[in-house]
Amino acid sequence: MMLTVAELMAKAVAWVSRRILRRGGETWPGEIALIVDPGIAEKLAGLFSSVIFVVGTNGKTSTAKLAAEVFRKAGHRVISNPSGANLMNGLVSNILVQKDLFQKAGYIGIFEVDEYTLPKAVTALKPAHIIFLNLFRDQLDRYGEVGNILARFSEALGKSPETVVVANGFDPSLHYLTHDLDRKRVCYFRVPSKFLKEESGVLGDSTYCPSCRRKLAYDGVYLGHLGRWRCAHCGLKPREGYTYGPAVLKRYQDLPDYTLINSQAVLILSRLYGVDEKLFFRALSEWQPAFGRGESVTRHGTVYAFYLGKNPASWTVALDNLKPEGLLVLGLNNRVPDGHDVSWIWDIHMPKLREKWARLAVFGDRALDMAVRLKAEGMAEPQVLSNVRDIGKIGRKYKQVAVLANYSATLEARSAIQGRPIL
Repeated sequence: MMLTVAELMAKAVAWVSRRILRRGGETWPGEIALIVDPGIAEKLAGLFSSVIFVVGTNGKTSTAKLAAEVFRKAGHRVISNPSGANLMNGLVSNILVQKDLFQKAGYIGIFEVDEYTLPKAVTALKPAHIIFLNLFRDQLDRYGEVGNILARFSEALGKSPETVVVANGFDPSLHYLTHDLDRKRVCYFRVPSKFLKEESGVLGDSTYCPSCRRKLAYDGVYLGHLGRWRCAHCGLKPREGYTYGPAVLKRYQDLPDYTLINSQAVLILSRLYGVDEKLFFRALSEWQPAFGRGESVTRHGTVYAFYLGKNPASWTVALDNLKPEGLLVLGLNNRVPDGHDVSWIWDIHMPKLREKWARLAVFGDRALDMAVRLKAEGMAEPQVLSNVRDIGKIGRKYKQVAVLANYSATLEARSAIQGRPIL
């Protein structure tokens, strides 16, 4: 009875939030439900025949979205968190709001989960599988260094001894986190050789051997510490892992490289569940960006594309993948969802920015910090926008506008152009 009351209340709160207040309604239903019944998350676990978590610094939302689409094509009833509300309140919200009022079981849950929330989420929802994508520095004032997050990951795996892991073996820290697990409990994927180069230009967060603490050697780097690593001292190196062959990479060459890399984990997951690979590749062919991950909208003849960048790694990848057309707008806030420390902008690798973009603008609470960062890179002084709505005003002069910003700044820019919340 309590679950039914919480469910009805959550659906009502979500409706009011979206329809009347014009907000996303992704966390408040769960926040209220957790206050009314602090143990509700554990009760919700019984709804699922299987739960899958997607964890990592970058790529969680897009990877979880692809996995959800694959499993829906396979005929499963999926509950997910497509907007990226990945704390406990967001997980509970999405479950209560998406659940059919009369269906009590049989769902598959596919959720991206915040790094610090993982141990609590594992205890509550008991995932059968966890995908670990990567681990970079992110929101240092909240998380601290990557070692703190690794400790949380290790704690979560200790609480869930039956969980099967799909991990990026080309991330040294994730490989070391999982390499002592039973071989039946872990599957690895890699970065295809096509995407490896001699240098990434980004400072790595795990460039020392996690076993003997000697400096790692690399035979190819994708980004930061991600690459074909090896320890010349103790011999530790990545185990064999899955990578796409040349035919698949050629077929999907229009997709961003990071999307292809992470999608390999979804293919492995699909195989573990016996899903027809044709359904996976059909979903990959139909792939559309998730919120702030390259989605676009046309207003007054101008195409606006939105890219979410949370840390040096994601900004570097985005800048490398953006096509230099029209105007580039960079947004920087330092609110609670973003982290208050913005010193990380000095670790963004942007040597090609001057060659690719002649027109830039900046906005946000820390727009001047970004303007100084661009000046240090040798860029011409960008236009500083005092109001996020100015993006639409100056955007009318261009056919293409790319907006790269951190979380709350992306929300503001997206709302200013599209006039609606996340979904």
